[in-house]
Amino acid sequence: MNLLKKHTILLLGWIIFFLALQSCANRGSGPQGGPKDAEPPVLVSATPANGSTNFNAKSIVLEFNELISVNNPQQNVTFSPPQKNAPTVKALGKKVNITFQDSLLPNTTYTINIKKCIVDYTESNPFADYVYTFSTGDKVDSMQISGKVIDAQTLAARKNYTVGIYSNLSDTAFTKTKFEKIAKTNENGEFTIYGVAEGQYNVFALKDAGGVNFYQNKGTDIGFLDSTITPSAHLHGRMDTLWTDAAKIAFEKVTMEAFYEYYPKDLVIKTFKERDIIHRLKSYKRTNKNTFTLTFSEPQDTEPVVKLLSDSSLAEDFLKEPFLKERTGRRDSLIFWVKDSLLYQKDSLHISVSYLRTDSLGEAVSQTDSLYLIYRETKAEKRRRENSANKNVLTFSHNLNRSLEVYDTIKFVFSEPIKEIVTDSISLSLKVDTTYEKVDYRVMFDDSICKKKLYLIIKKELGGSYQLRMDSASIISIYDRAIDKFNKPFKIKKLEEYSNLYIKFPSNVNGGIVQLLTEREALVKECPVQDKEAYFEDVAPGNYYIRMYIDENGNNKWDGGNLDKKIQPEVMYYYPKKLQLRPNWDMEETWPYDNIDQLKQRPEELVKRDLTAKN
Repeated sequence: MNLLKKHTILLLGWIIFFLALQSCANRGSGPQGGPKDAEPPVLVSATPANGSTNFNAKSIVLEFNELISVNNPQQNVTFSPPQKNAPTVKALGKKVNITFQDSLLPNTTYTINIKKCIVDYTESNPFADYVYTFSTGDKVDSMQISGKVIDAQTLAARKNYTVGIYSNLSDTAFTKTKFEKIAKTNENGEFTIYGVAEGQYNVFALKDAGGVNFYQNKGTDIGFLDSTITPSAHLHGRMDTLWTDAAKIAFEKVTMEAFYEYYPKDLVIKTFKERDIIHRLKSYKRTNKNTFTLTFSEPQDTEPVVKLLSDSSLAEDFLKEPFLKERTGRRDSLIFWVKDSLLYQKDSLHISVSYLRTDSLGEAVSQTDSLYLIYRETKAEKRRRENSANKNVLTFSHNLNRSLEVYDTIKFVFSEPIKEIVTDSISLSLKVDTTYEKVDYRVMFDDSICKKKLYLIIKKELGGSYQLRMDSASIISIYDRAIDKFNKPFKIKKLEEYSNLYIKFPSNVNGGIVQLLTEREALVKECPVQDKEAYFEDVAPGNYYIRMYIDENGNNKWDGGNLDKKIQPEVMYYYPKKLQLRPNWDMEETWPYDNIDQLKQRPEELVKRDLTAKN
C-alpha cells in the first residue's frame, strides 16, 4: 500500500469519527424532555370504596396514578354534615389521606366535596371536582338540591358562601344549631348539597368565615327561602351511540342509559346584611380638647340628651347649653363641640348621656350613663400645635377646583363650626364680555345650630365664568379663628356638555325607583318611575349602569330583609347592558325588566369583574 493510499484511508477514518462525534453530540446536547404533561391525575382506588355503608373507618385513602399534592384543603374540601374539628387532608406520594378528628354520627350519610385542589406534582394539573359519599348506617341517602346564591342588592354571585339545610323546621334552628348538611358556593355562586334524605327542609345561606355553620352574629350576610323544599329524584333515559370509526360516519349500536335528575335544582337565595337592631352606646372618646364623640350601634330615632354635670367653677347659665351637636353621615355618631375655653381647657369632662337602649327582652328602655372624658395631649401633638404657623387660621375644603355641574351647589366645609359671616367681605362676580359684574348670592347652612357646611346659592349662568373673593376674617369660627384671603375663579358647565337618558317600561311599575350608577356601581342619582318612564336629565358623559328596586314600604330607599319577620329584601332589577352617554345627546332605552331572568340581568362587564373580586 503506497503512502498516498495510507493517508487517504487515515483521513477518511478521522472524518467518519468526527461525524460520529457530532451525531452523538447533537443527540445529547441537553435534555429533550418529551411532551409536556397536560393530563390530570387519575383516581385509581378509594379505600373504603366510594358509596360504602356501615362505615366505621378512621380514615379514607384516595390513590392516584402519579405523585400528587393538595392545595389549600381548608378552603377547597367541604365535609357534610360539618364537624367541630374538620378532618385532616394530606398528600403522601400518590395517595391522599383523609383522617377524621371527631367521631361520626350513627345512621348518617356523609359527603366529602373536593374542589380541584388535588393536582399532579410536576405540572399542577387539577383532578376534577370529586364527591366521596359514605353512610354509617345501612343505606346511603342520595337526594341532591342545587341552586345559586346572589347578593340581593347587586345580583352578584356570592362565592365561598355556606348553604345549609335543616329538617328541624323551627324558627330558631338557624340561630341555635349547626346545619345538618352543607355545601360551599363556587366562583359563580352555584352549590349542590349531596347526600340528602327524603323529607322537608328549610334552606339558608351564610357568609361563614369562621366555620360556625349557624347564624351567630347580626351583621353577617345571610339569605333564606320563604318556604320549605322537598327533594325528589326523577328517572330519565338518554340514548348513547357506539361509533365504529373516528369520523362518526358509521355507528355500531344505540343504547339507552338511565339516569336520575334531582330537584329542586334551580334555587335562588338572595343574601343581605341584617341590621343590628340592638341599640347601645358603643364608644365614647375625646380626640382633642374641644370635641368629643359618642358612637351608637344604630342611628338614634330619639335624640340622645347630653348634660354637663355640675361644676361649681362655671357659671350656672353656661351649664344649660355647653355644646354644639354635629351628626355624622350615617347618623349613628354625634360630635360635640365644647363652646367655652374655661370648659375645654379642663383635662377631664364629666357628662351624662340619656338614650334609648335595647334590653335583654328586646325592648327599648331609657338609659342614663355617667361618663368621664379624659384628654391627654401627647408630646408630638403639643410640638405640632406649638410649631404650627397657621394655628389661628380657620381651614376649609370646597368644590371649586373643577367646573361645576349644572346641578352642583357651591359648597364649603369648615374645620370648626362658624360663629360669624361678614357678607360684605364676600363678593361673587360673573364675567360679561371682558369685565366681571357682581351677582347676588345667598348663604345657607345645612344645620342651623352647628354651622360647619356652608352653601352659596346662586342663579347659574350655564357656561358662565365666575370669580369668588372672600377677604380674610370674613368667616370666623366659634373659637375665634378666621379664614385667610380666598380668591377662586370657576366655571359652570354648558348644557351641550350633558346627556339626557330616557327609560321606558312596557308595563306599569308600582313603586319602582331607578338608580343611575357609575362603572364602579356608585350611585349618581335616582328617580321614581312615573307613567311608565324614568328620566335622567343633565347627566355627565360617560359609561353607566342602571338598576331599579321596588320600594314596597314607600320609604324611598332599598331595604334588606328581616329573618325574624320572614321579610325578603326588596326586589332589585338590573338593566343587562352598559350605557354609553355622549355629550349633547339624548338616549332612549326600553326596559322589559320583568321578562329577563334575574340570574342573567347583571351586565357582562360586572360579572367578569366579580370573578376577580374578593367577597
